[in-house]
Amino acid sequence: MIFRALEIGSGDAFLIEKEGKQILFDSGGSKSKIKYLTQKNKVIDLAICSHNDSDHSNGFIGLLETPSFEIKEIWLPGIWIPILQFLIDEGVDRNLINLYFQNIEELNKVRNNNNETYDYNSLVEETDISLETFDDKLQVISEMEENQDHLIYPFIHYHHWYKNEFINLNRIIKIAGLAYKKGSKIRWFKPENQKPSIQNPNHSFRPLNSTEIIKIDKVSVNNFFKLLYLTNENKYSMVFEFCMENKPIIIFSADSDFSFTNGLSYKNNIIVTAPHHGSESNKIVYNKITGDEIIWIRSDRKSRKRPCQDFKNLNDKYCLSCSIKNHKEEICFEFNSTNNKWKWKKGLKCNC
Repeated sequence: MIFRALEIGSGDAFLIEKEGKQILFDSGGSKSKIKYLTQKNKVIDLAICSHNDSDHSNGFIGLLETPSFEIKEIWLPGIWIPILQFLIDEGVDRNLINLYFQNIEELNKVRNNNNETYDYNSLVEETDISLETFDDKLQVISEMEENQDHLIYPFIHYHHWYKNEFINLNRIIKIAGLAYKKGSKIRWFKPENQKPSIQNPNHSFRPLNSTEIIKIDKVSVNNFFKLLYLTNENKYSMVFEFCMENKPIIIFSADSDFSFTNGLSYKNNIIVTAPHHGSESNKIVYNKITGDEIIWIRSDRKSRKRPCQDFKNLNDKYCLSCSIKNHKEEICFEFNSTNNKWKWKKGLKCNC
């Protein structure tokens, strides 16, 4: 089994190769780079999108738009479902722009106050609608994807300062619509406040802060844009633990602050991806994951602000693009699993 951190430029993109299969966790911010980096085998057996942030999800659009690439199965944030269900029920028209400006004052309060945010469960209502019913309607979303330039971009350019939510909406429609047209099997995982206690015995990936959706939630007209705002919030990044029998563990942190747990402890050698690319805002995570042999992997491009001092203080760490090293390009990491341990094969050991 091989673990790679891909030199994607902006963002996260991690690839696992095992038994001839490829698993992609996040896809970086570039639609073209991810195609180049995965062209050796143009079949992705499983792709996981942690959240709707461009530097984690844009690459999926590039892969799904390319006829020669196949994604057999893709796991998407369940927080998208109430948004897509709303669009299926209500359609997309210029009434959305009016709705958006009705919410601007409250959205700006959240943007300007880090201690104030929305909560997923307070914005949605539970229904008895099964996921199968929603899946049957995804064709509507695929048709929206085909016409998204006409439907969404007028909103984006309507007011430059307040365009982010419309860009987020466009990305959700693109990924979900393209995955449906591609014939990919789609599974959805919605936020869970507590770490799930039951490990799925049929799969090597275990969600740590989400649960697979069986019945869908709905969002009201008044809460639509508030929920859309949450889709690229770091708090709602999905975290997964990759664990196979007789294989070492990987924790995919995405941009999460690990507020869902008081701590995770591991006895064996593990790899952990640095939360939010080693940002100061997520430094608490370095104290929440403990163990004897932790290898920390930081992706993303060079930055003056990243990594933070807490990352620099770690013992065993690797940077895809280290700000201290005198090199011009990123260096792909590669680790092999040998005797239930991760063995470094190539890449840049960080000496910050």
